[in-house]
Amino acid sequence: MHGERSYLLFRGPAADVGQWGAQPYATDVERPLPPASLTWPADHAWFIAADVDTSWLCVGGTQQLIDAVLARPDLDAAPATHGAAPADDDREAR
Repeated sequence: MHGERSYLLFRGPAADVGQWGAQPYATDVERPLPPASLTWPADHAWFIAADVDTSWLCVGGTQQLIDAVLARPDLDAAPATHGAAPADDDREAR
């Protein structure tokens, strides 16, 4: 995926997210796995990408899904177009 990063691939129900029991570090170092960077269901109906170095994430899916995300007042959401790069701080870009 990206030359400077390593990824682990897990498969299972959404309820198991974060409960995989994998240890990406030496076994004598207790650290939890970071949040998932890339998430999608088996039918690929939607996709979530979250970079570890930024405060934003991207959600892709049907127009109905995107409209539902944009309608949530508790989320700082904005529409994007394919290929558009997000600003470093979305709040300053708006």
